[in-house]
Amino acid sequence: MEFFENEFTNDEVKLSPNDIGFGDLIVDQKYRRRGIGTALVHERIRLARERQASAVYTTIWESSPSRLIYQKLPFLPLLRTGPCYADGSAALDVVMRL
Repeated sequence: MEFFENEFTNDEVKLSPNDIGFGDLIVDQKYRRRGIGTALVHERIRLARERQASAVYTTIWESSPSRLIYQKLPFLPLLRTGPCYADGSAALDVVMRL
């Protein structure tokens, strides 16, 4: 387990009760690379703001190409755990302040 140093951490995860976690987001392979995943993440962020969340967070597969969506927005890495997946890669918890 590895914690990252940023505004959300100080040897422990600091999220507030009104922060919103995203579940898995998967776009069918034949529809990838068309901006659908990015649009869905933006919509999740819009809904979280509408609900007055102060941050949003999710867990991503560290070696997944979808991690680039979260890096561009900008989500901050919070915690790496693993290996968690069959290819030996880690899970990465990421968070974004709204």
